[in-house]
Amino acid sequence: MFISPDRAPTTLTIPRVSARAIAAVTVWAAACLACSKDAVEPNVDRTRIGYAGFSYGGAMGVLFVGIERRLKAAALVVADPGLVTHNTGAQGFKYISGLPCARRAAWIQAMAPIEPIRFIGNANVPLLFQNGTLDEAVPKSDAAELHAAAPGPKEIRWYQAGHGLNQQDKIDRLNWFQEKIGLDTMVGGVS
Repeated sequence: MFISPDRAPTTLTIPRVSARAIAAVTVWAAACLACSKDAVEPNVDRTRIGYAGFSYGGAMGVLFVGIERRLKAAALVVADPGLVTHNTGAQGFKYISGLPCARRAAWIQAMAPIEPIRFIGNANVPLLFQNGTLDEAVPKSDAAELHAAAPGPKEIRWYQAGHGLNQQDKIDRLNWFQEKIGLDTMVGGVS
């Protein structure tokens, strides 16, 4: 059941919802809720709302930053252009090869319009991209395609690391958020 504040309740029937689709809705809802807290929480500083997404959360963040206008900065860490790219990239149909051809084509047709890379061009905040040169989950070509589609201001940082990156990315991200939105820096290892 989906209830819109300005409409009567509407029942949505979504056949065969995948775990990834449920996860996408969950990530999206959590991000929207966090941004909406500024409307109900008096202690939320609207000038300091940031988003940091990692891996799948980074990919969903690509879409989110293209739509959400209350953000002031976003870090997209080991993000890829989206599920269609991830499932149909240079590796072929690696993750969806088990699906019958018609179902695979239907999935691609349904998902392509909401591929996050289609929204990144609308981002209106400073962006930090962090990727690993040894990442097997997000190939350099996919990350570079995403970086190229993003508007400025943006910073692109590559690390000699795999998908989990390393300690330096965390330090760099904290410092970047401190510069962009005044995030409290770590003192003596405690934030």
